[in-house]
Amino acid sequence: KLSPAVQHYAWGVQGSDPSLVARMAPGDPDPSKPYAELWMGTHPTAPSTLASGETLSSFLAAHPSFSGTASAGAEWGADRLPYLFKCLSVRCPLSIQ
Repeated sequence: KLSPAVQHYAWGVQGSDPSLVARMAPGDPDPSKPYAELWMGTHPTAPSTLASGETLSSFLAAHPSFSGTASAGAEWGADRLPYLFKCLSVRCPLSIQ
């Protein structure tokens, strides 16, 4: 099981309101916090974790065959994924990034 990381930016939906990010966040949502982004990947700021508590980066470093082809590992590193999957839960308009 892979647990995503959650970013609590001010523009996110409050944890007391139903949102995909709050529902998928590890543990019970804190009604006082905004739940803005759910990250699944190996980003060093907020890596996903396995049920054992190990980060996805650590797991991929120990098991390089799980990260895909050898060329992807050579370019990005065996412990990193070349993408960051995000789900957003937006309470107010955002600028285009």
